[in-house]
Amino acid sequence: MEKIQHCCAAENIAFDADGNHNRFVLFLVKCNIQFAQYEIRCFPHIINIAVQTIVKELKENPSMVVSSAFRDTMSPAEVKALENYEVAIEADPIGKSRSIVSTCRTSGQRRAELQEIISDGNQSGIWKLRRVQLLRDVDTRWSSLFGMIDRVIELYQASFIIGLLTSVTKNFIGDISLS
Repeated sequence: MEKIQHCCAAENIAFDADGNHNRFVLFLVKCNIQFAQYEIRCFPHIINIAVQTIVKELKENPSMVVSSAFRDTMSPAEVKALENYEVAIEADPIGKSRSIVSTCRTSGQRRAELQEIISDGNQSGIWKLRRVQLLRDVDTRWSSLFGMIDRVIELYQASFIIGLLTSVTKNFIGDISLS
């Protein structure tokens, strides 16, 4: 991948727009690479399809991350690490990240509350977090899933507090309505 990026950078070809797709095809012609026009697809689109397929597979079959056929060649420590990884995947970190983002971004009031929690934690020395918002992932942007998870990890301490407040509020309201 790095080699392709380096070669394309040398030719000023980026992987983000249709015009670059045409430049990439001309680059392949210039390099005497044989291909049929219909074989060349938009690179970001291919990556997005691959990422969406992997995410879907992880959700539907979390224990199939690595074929069990390879376990015979692994050390006991590697097998244990693989089992821990499978348990982590089964916990659906992508779904949980989406839930955290959804909870923290449901309203302008929640977003302001997140910013207040970040500021209060920074001022009291509990943490040093940037004052940024959580990011949503977008199905048509393959890198947005990474951006969302990365930001959830960055702001986990503050967003966790909002999650606690939300669940406490839901339980309190539920208790009131039951009585």
